[in-house]
Amino acid sequence: MDRDLVDQLVDVAQRVVASGAISANGHGNVSLRAPGADEMYFTGGTSLRNHAPSAVVRVGLDGNLLKGDPGVLVFHRTPELAILVGGIVEEAAQAGINAANLGGPVEIPEDLRAAALQRAMVFESHGTAHA
Repeated sequence: MDRDLVDQLVDVAQRVVASGAISANGHGNVSLRAPGADEMYFTGGTSLRNHAPSAVVRVGLDGNLLKGDPGVLVFHRTPELAILVGGIVEEAAQAGINAANLGGPVEIPEDLRAAALQRAMVFESHGTAHA
């Protein structure tokens, strides 16, 4: 891997965290397209906060991993859809962290899930109420 590109990427990750542009846990990703190549360098760690150079990965623009061991990579047809999917992944990570802090996740029994779905369908069938 090109050490200068890795260092640039880690520096940008630190500046993004310092700017407050992302959540306090540092979840997010930064990528840098490699000049003259159909690949990018990508932050593959769990957080941008103190992102280790060893956690930078090389990914082809087609989505194939070229070098490294990434965490979550989000690719989609448009940047807007990639952001939407990334937001869902972030919310799921936050839910997992919160569940762990409360003693761990607990699966809701099937009968309770079915009852909640049934109630939601009944509410939806009544439409929107306007005051």
